[in-house]
Amino acid sequence: MSRIGFSYLVFNWGGYIQPEQMNWIERDLQEYEDAELTFMMLHHNPLWDTENDSLLHNGYEGREELLTLIKTYGVDAVLAGHVHWDNITVENGIVYITTTTCASDHPDDAYWGYRLIGVDNGTITSYNYREPYYSIPSYRLNVTFENEYRATIRNDLDMDVDAHVVFTLPAGDYTVANGGILMERTDGEHTELYVVSHVDKHTEKEVYVE
Repeated sequence: MSRIGFSYLVFNWGGYIQPEQMNWIERDLQEYEDAELTFMMLHHNPLWDTENDSLLHNGYEGREELLTLIKTYGVDAVLAGHVHWDNITVENGIVYITTTTCASDHPDDAYWGYRLIGVDNGTITSYNYREPYYSIPSYRLNVTFENEYRATIRNDLDMDVDAHVVFTLPAGDYTVANGGILMERTDGEHTELYVVSHVDKHTEKEVYVE
């Protein structure tokens, strides 16, 4: 039997925006220049040159041109990741929000998180869980299933949350105690219940299906 072999060599290129991509970004910014708020979502934070982080010591190609577009068209917030730490930088009235990984098995990644960004009347009002830049630690909200009908939500955060839990059950009609059904799906044999439950900070709540 013949075999086809594949070899992969992975490099950290450090970020690269092709001219066609840059043109598309500018056209998009022009089209929505009058928007109440403009968010840009990227992999790499364009404020940082990535030369020292790249295996090949490649810089972030297109970074300076991208920053010019961000400033020219009045982008309100730039959301980025890639690095496994949090950072907030405000420059020329633009907030650059970098968020750590939401999950990892790397031993050096001690803080996993995600963000909720608050917007009120066209103004960004919040983006930090704790000052000066921390995201919401994802490992401080946990769900434990006692069985397929019963789950306990533990909220160790310093904030109340609306936690979402999915129950996969035999097909049927169900009600939920200590929560509400957001959506229900069935394939004739199984029913999926998408449930939301409000859990106060530093408490736990049992949610069960009947």
